[in-house]
Amino acid sequence: MILFSKRKQVFMFGLTILICIIETFAKIDDSVIPIKNSGEGGLPIFYQMQSGGGYDFIGTICFFLWFILVPLLYSSQAIRARTNHFDFLLVSRFESSKKYWIRTLKTNAILTFIWMLTILVLRILLINIFYAPFRFEKVSFFLVDSCYYIVKNGFWNLVAFILFTCIGMTIFSTLILIIGMYLKNYVIYLPSGLVVGLFLIVAPVLLGTPLLEKHNSFLVSVLSINAIISPALQPVGRYSPTFNGGIVFFVSLFFYTLVCYLLFSLRLKLDKKNGF
Repeated sequence: MILFSKRKQVFMFGLTILICIIETFAKIDDSVIPIKNSGEGGLPIFYQMQSGGGYDFIGTICFFLWFILVPLLYSSQAIRARTNHFDFLLVSRFESSKKYWIRTLKTNAILTFIWMLTILVLRILLINIFYAPFRFEKVSFFLVDSCYYIVKNGFWNLVAFILFTCIGMTIFSTLILIIGMYLKNYVIYLPSGLVVGLFLIVAPVLLGTPLLEKHNSFLVSVLSINAIISPALQPVGRYSPTFNGGIVFFVSLFFYTLVCYLLFSLRLKLDKKNGF
């Protein structure tokens, strides 16, 4: 892996586990919903945590803290090498700038996917051990409204949610890295995950206000980054789209993948034009 620092990855994953433990126990202690002995067990808490902790203080802080950690996980090393021109030496090993950056994007994607999967699996383990096991006998609230589920079966909906969330966070991390390729200052890149994340949550709501007034928030939901990092959990606006949450996810995934492709292609053309 390019620019892979084993010591840094151990530190980042250790920090991730610590934050995840604090977040999960805070949510368990703060839970006021009598669901421990219900037909769903601890499942609702898991979904609430992924959607911002049910908007409690610690849950919201941790939700945005994950945005901050995204560029620090790996891609900051690639952007630092680019801004100090150390990447010139690395590019020479791969024959072309395109091959080098594709390899960098792959490394970033693999680490981000594993990182997000670690967070979700750890949450599940902690909730099942210290609060209540997940149960799927009862039809969950998340499986009643079509915009709140991906698959009708509770167990497979959870499996799909985990997979889609990891893919969505990987795309978000890729977008952050590609945006960083346009920056000339390494320090500016460090908070880019939070800045871009907030923008992609708030901007669709502000731009889509006229649409929301017409009872149509499908487009706004698709444009929101929540559609891929919290699939089928956070429909935007007063009126939720009547489409299945999985459809919203795939449309949004296609949109953000296309944005990444266009920005990356443009950056390579500009680099080639500048002689890099």
